[in-house]
Amino acid sequence: MLESTVDAYGTFAEGGHGLILLDLEDEVLDSRKTKEQLEKKYGVVTFEGGNHRFTHLKESLPLIRNSFWNSHFVYGFGDGGGDCYF
Repeated sequence: MLESTVDAYGTFAEGGHGLILLDLEDEVLDSRKTKEQLEKKYGVVTFEGGNHRFTHLKESLPLIRNSFWNSHFVYGFGDGGGDCYF
């Protein structure tokens, strides 16, 4: 990846509520460095193996669902009783 491509992205938001899911064997990004930089600000969950395509989506659905519902309290999305189809 070219440095100009990386520079084209804005800064990573460091406030609020978030969930970071990482495959430790990501061949593009250094997952351990990402975890180190973000774990004090966000919930970070790592999975052994995997790759940049993130192969642990199915196992992550309960975590994603929980993070989604928690965002209702943090950001006030909807009325908390809306439809969720996952």
